[in-house]
Amino acid sequence: ANRTCVAGGDVSTSGAVDTANWYNGTGTPQTLYVTVDSASSSGLFDIVGNIVTTVQPGEFCSNAIALTAGSALSGQTLTGFYNDYSGSGTGSLCSSSSAGTDIVYSLDVPAGKRATFTVTPGTGLDTSVSLATSAANCASRTCVAPVASTSGGSGAADTASWDNTTGGLVTVFVTVDSSSATSGTFSIVGALVDAPSPVVGGGSCLTGTPIPANGLFLSSTADPGNH
Repeated sequence: ANRTCVAGGDVSTSGAVDTANWYNGTGTPQTLYVTVDSASSSGLFDIVGNIVTTVQPGEFCSNAIALTAGSALSGQTLTGFYNDYSGSGTGSLCSSSSAGTDIVYSLDVPAGKRATFTVTPGTGLDTSVSLATSAANCASRTCVAPVASTSGGSGAADTASWDNTTGGLVTVFVTVDSSSATSGTFSIVGALVDAPSPVVGGGSCLTGTPIPANGLFLSSTADPGNH
């Protein structure tokens, strides 16, 4: 039979707790059918279903927590949140380290600015960062940047950057996710600087510099953008 699901959860570790949640935004009561599957056929498990009527700020892209450029938020936690967003999404640009709970922030990025977001988790927490340029793209996992220049395991900082070349103000949505249902705290900061000037040649696949046949060509990798 075809599997058309609205949510799912799998930590992929024996004995670990799996959680799936769904937000009913239809305006009418809905019946959910829950399929519990396994990698093997032996063993017992418990199952419980909870209904939460209060949605915390940052639970969804639509109620993201607003950041102030240059001001860090410390003592942030994923505890009490749900795994609303997972998978690499469209174009494999979202962070795929997303089996755990997540929280969403936002920052207004003026035209011509580069936004860099740094998430620093405490020991025992493995975070990831994904960026989207609208609430709809955030929800559908259509990202403009995954974990970028630095990313490591538990306790290591994650960063992601995006240059606003649109000519107008853009609100960037930042999904902070985790690799598993792990407790702990983290800090997040969004910094704004002037975006580097566009590279005339060789800065991207669209502006590649032709290489002469059978000739010597000298170039540089001093492109400020990570394409």
